Amino acid sequence: MEALNPAALSKDVLGSREMPRLGRNTAELELDAVFELAVAGMSELTPRANRKGEAGRSDEVVIIETVPGGLRAEEDQEIHQAIWSVMPVLDYIIYEARRNHIRLILCLVNNLDNFGGKAQYVKWAQAAGANLTNSTDSFFYDPTVKGYYKDYVKAILTRRNSYSGIRYSDEPAIFAWELMNEPRCVSNSSGPHLQAWIAEMAAYVKSLDAKHLVAVGIEGFYGTGIAERLGFNPGDWAASLCSDFIQNSAVENIDFASVHAYPDSWLPKASMEEKLRYLSSWVDSHLNDSEHILKKPVLFSEVGYLQHVEGNSTVDRDILLRVVYDKISDSARKLQAGGGALIWQLMVEGTHMYHDDFSLVARDHPSTYKLITEQSCRLQMLYENDRDPDWQCAIQP
Repeated sequence: MEALNPAALSKDVLGSREMPRLGRNTAELELDAVFELAVAGMSELTPRANRKGEAGRSDEVVIIETVPGGLRAEEDQEIHQAIWSVMPVLDYIIYEARRNHIRLILCLVNNLDNFGGKAQYVKWAQAAGANLTNSTDSFFYDPTVKGYYKDYVKAILTRRNSYSGIRYSDEPAIFAWELMNEPRCVSNSSGPHLQAWIAEMAAYVKSLDAKHLVAVGIEGFYGTGIAERLGFNPGDWAASLCSDFIQNSAVENIDFASVHAYPDSWLPKASMEEKLRYLSSWVDSHLNDSEHILKKPVLFSEVGYLQHVEGNSTVDRDILLRVVYDKISDSARKLQAGGGALIWQLMVEGTHMYHDDFSLVARDHPSTYKLITEQSCRLQMLYENDRDPDWQCAIQP
């Protein structure tokens, strides 16, 4: 969680000069508690707006999804009713986000099976008679499945908010659309299926909404196209997942690059010193490539550390997080590509049933909370043209 670099991620495209100040990435959005955090300055959230499955309870939004291709069975009818009955909750999230100066990044589908993901699309197409294997990678190239995804995108982007009357495509509280969380296509590791899908879907989103930014949602792994970049991957396995940071991010209708950073998960047997060196080179590589090759801003949209694992400590997490924050701040100070970093995942009190191994409650970890608030201050002051904000943003313990 931190502020975004306004020099890199301009708000002019949204019709506003106001800059979001803080950010987090989370799979659950807890309404009242989140807006209380916004008062404290945390105001850039990234809930997932997927397709089908978990609709959430009255006091939260988990995943908001739509049914593609019409209704084909009693199960679809029940799902359809549940989805459209919960859409006003997303309306409320967006309405309250704008009132509290929060900007939202809405992710349109998950590569993973959580909440359905791309696997659910393939199942629906098979049920409709499409001749598909059980590989979920057909999501990226089958015309029926792609049509379902486009139906969903259109339903979301053209929806009119029941609280404000504003279409989502015109909504100033929406910062960006993310095409997919962590897309991978292991059956087509050379990359053409995913690359073509990104180009097609980014153009489709822009055809419906020319006001908002669009990102892919990739993890930032390098493909085989530039051999000298492979050494920045966490292992040989990363190049076989089809995604390619430079190629995928270079698509014309992609406005900013996205990267994830999980040194603790990617290098489970490495020492802390090795993880620190790796993370430093990972961040530097993507900042440099975004600045000099892509010429686009880059957002580290997930930065995670295994919090609830024996032997891991808050001190180690803070050291790793500071590496990312300092490099982002330095890039922002130079008016270069660094756009910000979002923690995976920051939670609020009373939500322990939703925690994963990366979750933390900010106020339970004061040293991390201090890092977050200092970084927000630094980037906010850079936005206000203070080129040396560090001394003004130091928060006493």
